[in-house]
Amino acid sequence: MPGRILYLNGLTSSGKSTAAKCLAKLCRTPLFRSSNDIFHDMIASKFYAGHFWREIARTIGAQYAAVRGMAEAGFDVIVDGMGLDLPEYKSLFGLCHLDLVEKTFAGLDVTFVRFDCPAEELRRRNLLRGDRGEFQSEEQARLNDPAFPADLVIDAMTTFPDEAARKILAFAGFPVDEDAFAPEADEFRASILGGFLGDLADVRPACPKNAGRRKLVPDGPAPVSADAVLHSPDAADAAADALILRGYREIPAKGIRLFMRGERDFCRVLMAPPDDLTSLLGRTVEVTIDRPADSRHPEHPDLVYPIPYGFLAGTLAPDGEPIDAYCPGFANAPVCTGIVAAVIRREDDEEGKLIVTPPTPPDAHPAPADLWEAVRFTEQYYRSSLILPKEDPR
Repeated sequence: MPGRILYLNGLTSSGKSTAAKCLAKLCRTPLFRSSNDIFHDMIASKFYAGHFWREIARTIGAQYAAVRGMAEAGFDVIVDGMGLDLPEYKSLFGLCHLDLVEKTFAGLDVTFVRFDCPAEELRRRNLLRGDRGEFQSEEQARLNDPAFPADLVIDAMTTFPDEAARKILAFAGFPVDEDAFAPEADEFRASILGGFLGDLADVRPACPKNAGRRKLVPDGPAPVSADAVLHSPDAADAAADALILRGYREIPAKGIRLFMRGERDFCRVLMAPPDDLTSLLGRTVEVTIDRPADSRHPEHPDLVYPIPYGFLAGTLAPDGEPIDAYCPGFANAPVCTGIVAAVIRREDDEEGKLIVTPPTPPDAHPAPADLWEAVRFTEQYYRSSLILPKEDPR
């Protein structure tokens, strides 16, 4: 029985090549990828000099013949291509591009998928890639055949490549293997978001250590899939605009800017913490309490917290979670607002912590011994030291 063909048609940087990789990974049955670039690279670049479009058309013709051969042998194949109407097709094959496609694949099951993306976005992606000319996609668009078929159209501006792959597989009736993609889904999503946000932010998968911190989404248990850590506070609005262009919507969240696509795809926009937490000494901060006094450590149930313990929402510490804070002197409450009285520096751990105490008169500093005693229940297991405000005379 002949194999089926999925023909992906899109301009450079429209995302079809990444979608093709996702198709191959998500499909339960083998899908072979055949791209224009693979065939272009089969001959030395010197042969393109002076005859660029002729050699492009010739190698694509060879690609189509190879794809047909694979399909006739029973293999399902993805064609990563472009519907360019080059005059060179007629001079080489006696047919325009579309006629060549229809003749070559006649009698086979072909699904045509078009990837649409605005020219401005394609220019931005080309520059970000560094291996494409800024206006390369626009040059291709002038050669594009508007009559080239499209059984399915993908909005490449608001559809991530893995989402495009799922849509294509469902449309064409291929079985999906979600488990194959799950182990790297967060990392993949973060890498795509990083390309969207460019130099505005570093994007990393959100992998908090405990379930409590995964529930930062209001009224739902869905985990945050990515954190966008801004390069500067001034980039917040530009990052928000970039996310909204890609189909995200901002939803209310206390202490952070939170964006959502669909029902379970969330991105937090955060500010990186200062390189030295001591710059927070003496500042007023708001601590979200996730381990109230008398609660047990989620990983070490023998450890009971004698004081409230929480985190500064909207920050990101080196361990991939928000900056943590002990809150001695506070009663249990969802949020504690106080003064950073000390910073804990651990010689055997990259993560620093804050000690936040209730507001006091400027000259009433908590005694270092009292601060240490308040946090000794955990810090005794580390090589920890207290850093106090410089103006503290003790």
